[in-house]
Amino acid sequence: MECQRLRTHPMFNGVKGALLRKQQGKCRWCGLLLQDTDVIEIDHITPREQGGGEELGNKCLLHRHCHDDRHAERAKGISDNDHIIEEPDEGKPSCPVLEPNRGGNYFA
Repeated sequence: MECQRLRTHPMFNGVKGALLRKQQGKCRWCGLLLQDTDVIEIDHITPREQGGGEELGNKCLLHRHCHDDRHAERAKGISDNDHIIEEPDEGKPSCPVLEPNRGGNYFA
């Protein structure tokens, strides 16, 4: 529904509208839906200084804060996909299910 509303929003004509449809209304960085109240930016997938062009296939829509995060990680030499990967900390055992304490309450 939200994607359909954004698609017809006057701000999303042209390149933003095409990218919105291509990305099914989602930010390419975080995967969350782009809302009409979000500050949305167009980003180059392959930077122009690395040979990326201006074609639609080299552009994507990101939330402004996601755009900032992407460029901060790129400056540190972190790949675009590395921000999603979370490896377990072997020093800490994980407990995916909360167990109730003696009183039946989930909170200690």
